Amino acid sequence: MRKDKKEMVLIPYNQLEELFNNSLAIAFEKNKPNQVTIDNNIELYTRKEVLALFHITSATLRAWVKNGILPASITKGRRVYFIKREIDEVLRKRLQS
Repeated sequence: MRKDKKEMVLIPYNQLEELFNNSLAIAFEKNKPNQVTIDNNIELYTRKEVLALFHITSATLRAWVKNGILPASITKGRRVYFIKREIDEVLRKRLQS
């Protein structure tokens, strides 16, 4: 059988809809960002505070998060936050080395 041979397959609409929805669910699950629910008692740093603490630019901050140097950020709406305890730990380790 040739690889470029094409066939038309007829399937019922409900089966097509199910296949489509399952494919979407899988795609969304693979690309879903890490979502974190934050307790109101957890202290947070804003993105600007983290930039000031490390004396870095926004581009460097994104790179550090992507490369695992800093923990992942948390977004609430359009705002970006970092868990204070985690950032303080990174700061402490950087100061010790």
